[in-house]
Amino acid sequence: QQQTVLIEEDDESDNPFFLLVETQGSNSEHDREKMEQFLECCMEDGFVVNGILAQDGKQMEEMWNIRESCNPIVKADGYNYKYDISIPIPEFYDMVEEMKVHLSTNYTTRSTRTVSWG
Repeated sequence: QQQTVLIEEDDESDNPFFLLVETQGSNSEHDREKMEQFLECCMEDGFVVNGILAQDGKQMEEMWNIRESCNPIVKADGYNYKYDISIPIPEFYDMVEEMKVHLSTNYTTRSTRTVSWG
């Protein structure tokens, strides 16, 4: 049984991230309980400001559609350059911020946007 949770940015906050977590186990009641505890702990500790636990397969599919729509949306925005990199997690978003600065400094005659997901 799969359990899916979408942890999302609060409309009134400055949190720029969404996180989609999916687990799969053999006992759906136990799995759901664990996912609810995980989400609750993350919210209590201030790591998460908002979250949704999928209630059924349709809602789980809708959550994954959000994630899967990233690539076509970016592609529709115009020319894009994308690649996968492997760096330590604590340094990941530093790279995104550095790329934003690099593009805005070196490509001033073009409109640029930096998008990260994965």
